[in-house]
Amino acid sequence: LEDRLQKLTAVLSHKESHLDDLRDKRDSARSDDFRARVEEWIDQEEDAISDIRHKIDQVEDWLDEARAKIR
Repeated sequence: LEDRLQKLTAVLSHKESHLDDLRDKRDSARSDDFRARVEEWIDQEEDAISDIRHKIDQVEDWLDEARAKIR
């Protein structure tokens, strides 16, 4: 579970960095079409980040339960 938590945390960090890059691209977009496409990508990344955060919460709960059983 600890390995899974580490991997999820790394993926979250990568996704958040990518989201920042996408926002920069949106803000510097020269055409409305490209800006709209980047907005879709941003929405997809935000959904993925939300999902990963939910998974992290779940794994942390499982870890807490496992640690409590060990004690």
